[in-house]
Amino acid sequence: EVRCELGIIAAGGSVDVDVVTTVRASVPGGSRIVNTATATSTTRDIDTGAPATATDSGAVDVVAVSALTIDKTTSTPVVRAGETATFTIEVGDSGPSDAAASVVITDILPEGLTYLSSSTTGGPAVWSCGSADGRQVLCELQDAEGAPVSLAAGTSAPDLVIVASVSAALTAQVVTNVATVTSPTAPGEPEDRVDVEIQAVADLGITKTNLGTPTAGEEYVWEI
Repeated sequence: EVRCELGIIAAGGSVDVDVVTTVRASVPGGSRIVNTATATSTTRDIDTGAPATATDSGAVDVVAVSALTIDKTTSTPVVRAGETATFTIEVGDSGPSDAAASVVITDILPEGLTYLSSSTTGGPAVWSCGSADGRQVLCELQDAEGAPVSLAAGTSAPDLVIVASVSAALTAQVVTNVATVTSPTAPGEPEDRVDVEIQAVADLGITKTNLGTPTAGEEYVWEI
């Protein structure tokens, strides 16, 4: 409630009052906010004889816009073919509005990498992940009961950790892992990417044995 003392207003006169407000970041887009103002005076109303009053209302329609950020890193910048690679994804909301549910990370693993598992660092929200084909990983921000939750403006979600297996058949190369994040209130799909160097390493061994007893002047067989 805002109260303004205006003093005496001369007959036929008027006073403009500008009231600046902030819409809460959690107000959903599409909401209509009605603001009502009432003016009162000890001067009697000419028609009713009661203290004079006047009321008017205005309305604003809320547009929710959130600016999501995404940062992707790896704790395994160099990994051998046949081992596992680990990625960490951090998502934030710079505002001004809360990022409405569903907040979803899409992580596209490069060819030769297959999704193994995911985990959430921190809380109370958690990332719930799944992959239908082993390469495209979809993760939704949820509460402890599994319901989608929003991400408050000016905050970051708990870190998401994704572990992928690296095919033993991959040759030495650099692969790129790309992740994006979306929300109904966030325009566009901000993305981040990280490179991983794949090393092809083999540990060869050889064993040679003789078969039977050799006889001078005859053929002899070795097994390798």
